[in-house]
Amino acid sequence: MLPLSRLKLIVLHKKENGFTLIEMLVVAPILLLMIGVFISGMIRITGDVLLAENASSSTYNIQSAMDRIEQDVKLSSSFLATNNVILVNGQGYDSDNGISTPFKNASNTTGTMLILHSYTTTNNPLSPVRNIVYNNTPIDCNNPLVVNNAPTMMNTIYFVKDNILWRRVVANSDYATIGCSVPWQQPSCATGVPGTLCKTEDTKLTEGVSATGGFIVKYYPNANSSAAENTIASDYTKSNSERQAALNLTKSIGVEIHATSSVTGQAINKVGTMRITRWNNIQNNSTAVITQQPISRTIVAPAGTTFSATSSFNGSPTISWLKSTDNGATWSPIAGAVLSTLTIASAGDHDNPDQSQYRAVFTNGIDTAISSPATLTVSDAVGAGGWREFGASGQPAFQNSWTNYSTTFNSAGFRMTNSGVVTLKGLIKNGTDNIIATLPEGYRPSQNLLFGVSSNANVSARVDIGADGNIYRITGSPTWLSLENIQFIPAYGRYNRTNISSFRNNWINYGGVYGNISYATDSVGRVHLQGLAVPGTITDGTPIFNLPNSIIPSKYQHVASISTGWSYFGIDTNATPAAIVAKGLGASYLSLNTMYYKNTSGWTNLSLVNGWAPFNGIYSTPQYIKGSDGIVTIKGLIQSGTANLIATLPAGYRPSNTMLCATGSWGAYSRIDIAATGTITVVAGGNSLWRSLDNISFYAG
Repeated sequence: MLPLSRLKLIVLHKKENGFTLIEMLVVAPILLLMIGVFISGMIRITGDVLLAENASSSTYNIQSAMDRIEQDVKLSSSFLATNNVILVNGQGYDSDNGISTPFKNASNTTGTMLILHSYTTTNNPLSPVRNIVYNNTPIDCNNPLVVNNAPTMMNTIYFVKDNILWRRVVANSDYATIGCSVPWQQPSCATGVPGTLCKTEDTKLTEGVSATGGFIVKYYPNANSSAAENTIASDYTKSNSERQAALNLTKSIGVEIHATSSVTGQAINKVGTMRITRWNNIQNNSTAVITQQPISRTIVAPAGTTFSATSSFNGSPTISWLKSTDNGATWSPIAGAVLSTLTIASAGDHDNPDQSQYRAVFTNGIDTAISSPATLTVSDAVGAGGWREFGASGQPAFQNSWTNYSTTFNSAGFRMTNSGVVTLKGLIKNGTDNIIATLPEGYRPSQNLLFGVSSNANVSARVDIGADGNIYRITGSPTWLSLENIQFIPAYGRYNRTNISSFRNNWINYGGVYGNISYATDSVGRVHLQGLAVPGTITDGTPIFNLPNSIIPSKYQHVASISTGWSYFGIDTNATPAAIVAKGLGASYLSLNTMYYKNTSGWTNLSLVNGWAPFNGIYSTPQYIKGSDGIVTIKGLIQSGTANLIATLPAGYRPSNTMLCATGSWGAYSRIDIAATGTITVVAGGNSLWRSLDNISFYAG
């Protein structure tokens, strides 16, 4: 047996060479336990950090989204039930699928959306130097009054898709040019979606937002915390119009954002709430409407004519008025005009009615609605103050020694009927120069017009009515000259004219001061054709231009006219299509001025005498009619007469004195007189094979 001292040495030596198996079995579990505790602690620390970071990020995103919504709401003009901007590719809710689906503020499929009618600005809305972008019409951008123009608008839309809350800006296609500057705001689309208006991508606000309950918008009439929610405004079972009507009554919203996420198996729910009120309570999608009480056209139009303006704006906007005297090129405020009714101090007189344009402007200092232009509407009284005879007291004077022929015939004068038609009359003599007299403003055509009339020695003559109002004798004897059967619509704009574009067979407009060949239909149902043509092919029956179906008379007509000598043209209703046709006459020019009835009922047959009879069934029937404005018109192609008297018009359908008219007979000039007794008589020219009474018109009495 070894001594104790030796045993100690041996043990000490063994420890220097490692642990025994028994020792290892004791130490290892302790070490493993210590490592496990350390790793577990590290995992817990990491998870807590991730949870904290995710919660912080979610909170930040929600707060950032709320800030953005607050900014947009305050600078919007109204809440919308659906977008009021026309969507194009790339802008609709499902644009990433190639579909331009409209947005809705409430839906059981796409969830809640916040749709704002938003102002555009020249800079970031938060910038102190930003201004609203106003439309560039009707007031010029350089005019300080441009703030009376409507501001340019876009739609700002908050919506949930794929569990993400997005912000999109939707713009009209002309957003970059309609205003006085290019808006700072840019239209956006979904990421990666192409489109002509996709200038930037939608803003991604926060994730984990469910389409059902993740984004909630409630609408209130005002910012008062006790105000009751307008539930109709967010009720998806209601129509767009029903929800919009409710939204029009709201100014404040409550917004909730619920964002949910999962980290290390744990759910994180964050909620943000905010109450936001618009600064503005007027809706820009309203329009101002002007109505005007027409005045009667008498010798002097009454003062005190009024315009009234209304708007569908909410609240109590102020109203002011603008006036333009240059056809809308520039606008000026009317001093002191801040009422809904504008009274015009003077509406002008019979010769020169007020032709200024007026606009009403509604605003609250931020939002504006401006009406379309309104021009004074003039309604003629029957007779329009009677005949205005040249040389009479207070009426335009004869010029160049022209004077009335005698009391047997009509004295020279003019009048405007209650249909807005100017008509002339009279037999004159002894002029020393071409200008006979000058028609006043309001009685002048928009272009120079040429008329064929009767003259001394029973030959045709040419009388022009200039756009300057001058009445000219161009050809014909000054010994005597007729001004009968001249009618036209003046230039002051009661009727819109339509230019003829369907010329055929090398016929064209003469142009210049003679304008384009055009037509208008008056309130009585008569067509006023006017203009001067350069002849192409003049062979009888050759179409000059087609007639629209809306202005075709009942049957073929032969219309007296003027060229380098007497001429005429046809209105061929038998052609396909119906057309104005040449009749083998006309050199250098052919006047196409006439007034005729469309296919209209109410005609009375002329009682023909002395063997006169209708020519045949395809040409106009011998008849007469009196319009509601007092103008009598006769028509018809007749033949086979054995004496000059053709027929007699009844009382009420006769001129006040004898009138001399130029017409056609077998393709040549003919003169027909209509007396105060109503007799219609052939006086000179042509033969009895056929004579035309087409479109002879005069004012009865």
